[in-house]
Amino acid sequence: MTEPQDVIPRSRVAIGSLWAVLLLDAAAVCSGFPYLDYLRSLPPETVVAELDLVPSEAAYVIIGLIQFVAIVVAAVSFIRWFQAAYVSVGTLTGRATKHDPGWTLWGFLVPFLNLFRPQQIMREIWDDTYVQWVEEPSRVAGLHCPADRVNLWWGLFLVSSVLSSAAGRFSWRAVTAADEATATLWYLISDSLDVVAAIVAVLLVRSVTALQRPFLDNAAPSVV
Repeated sequence: MTEPQDVIPRSRVAIGSLWAVLLLDAAAVCSGFPYLDYLRSLPPETVVAELDLVPSEAAYVIIGLIQFVAIVVAAVSFIRWFQAAYVSVGTLTGRATKHDPGWTLWGFLVPFLNLFRPQQIMREIWDDTYVQWVEEPSRVAGLHCPADRVNLWWGLFLVSSVLSSAAGRFSWRAVTAADEATATLWYLISDSLDVVAAIVAVLLVRSVTALQRPFLDNAAPSVV
C-alpha cells in the first residue's frame, strides 16, 4: 500500500533512473551521428537488410537496447513516486483527491485520456500542496517555494513522445539506406529532446517533493 512517507525515498529512485535515461539519451545521440554518416555514405537504394553489421551500427543498437531498459525502469520508478505524491495530497489536505490514485498509472495508458490526465493529476498535486504553504506559513518559514514546472514537463513529454513515435514508424518502414538514414535522424532529434525532457522531469520531481516535504512528517491520516 502506498503511504505519503514513500514520496521522499521514491523520489530518489525516480531521479536516479531519470538521470540514467538522460545519460543514455546523450550516448545514443553521440553514437547515432557516426551511424548516420555511414548510412549517408551508401548508395541511397542500398537494401539495409543486406548490409553487414558495422561497428557504428553495433554501438548504436547496443546503446538503444540499454536505453529501452532504462526507459522502462524510469517509467516504473516515476509512476511509483507519482502515486505516492498523489496519495499524500489527500493526507495533507484532509480531503479526497479528484481521481483514484490508480490513475497515476492508467492516465498514461488509456488512449485520449493520456493526452491530459497525468497533467491534471500533477497540477492537482502542485496546486493543493501549494495551498498548504499559504495556509500554514509556520511550517515553511525560511524556505523558498519551489518553481512550478508542471506545464513545462507535460509539454516536453508530449512532444518527445510524438517524435519518438514518428521515429519508430520511420524505422519500421525502412528498407533502403536512405530510409534508415531518415529514421536515424528522427531518432537523433527525439533523443536530443528527451535529454531536455529528462532534465525537466528531474527538476519536477525535486520541486514537488520539496513542496510536500515540510508537511509529510506530521501529516494527518489519509482519506483516500
